[in-house]
Amino acid sequence: MALSKKHFESIVKILADNKYKEHTELLNDFCIFFKSENSNFSNEKFLDKYNKLTALIDVKRIEEAMKGGK
Repeated sequence: MALSKKHFESIVKILADNKYKEHTELLNDFCIFFKSENSNFSNEKFLDKYNKLTALIDVKRIEEAMKGGK
């Protein structure tokens, strides 16, 4: 399924509404939107994937910081 203009408008609204909020609120709002578009959407799977990806990013940042600190 391709994203429609409606989808992009919803996504930009979520981003705008969360401009000054914590990223967890942004993730929550995306989960609500995705579930409204697809009843099979799994918050748990989405957030698990997010946590795995961000953990890798955190490790890389720590490694880079440690290299710079030597």
